[in-house]
Amino acid sequence: MNIVLLHGFAERATVWNDFIKLLPTEHTYHCFDYANLTFCQTIEEYADWVNSELEERSINKVLLIGHSMGGYISMAFSKKYPEKLVGLGLFHSTAFADSDEKKVARFKTVEFINKYGTSVFVEDFLPNMYHRD
Repeated sequence: MNIVLLHGFAERATVWNDFIKLLPTEHTYHCFDYANLTFCQTIEEYADWVNSELEERSINKVLLIGHSMGGYISMAFSKKYPEKLVGLGLFHSTAFADSDEKKVARFKTVEFINKYGTSVFVEDFLPNMYHRD
């Protein structure tokens, strides 16, 4: 089975490297990296990009697993290309719509990135993703 793993926001596909070592070896794992894509403006465009990556590799059916933003992309992919899915997994993501509060926070993030750039955002964002002892 072909399994596609989509990383989260502010990550790269390499986040899956150690994780894959723990998974069953009879499957083929593909870690698509969208971290540097600049032409996708919507989650649906990222889903189209995933589809183009599958077509480029002649992969017809996948189990798609998305982490965080990769989960949003996976959900959009499942709506646009359901015939290509064997299954769908969400890893620290959800199938539920964002609350109004989360939407406001997301728009503030977009404004911050537009004003200060992604490097400054990631410097502030990443430390908050990890537990401190």
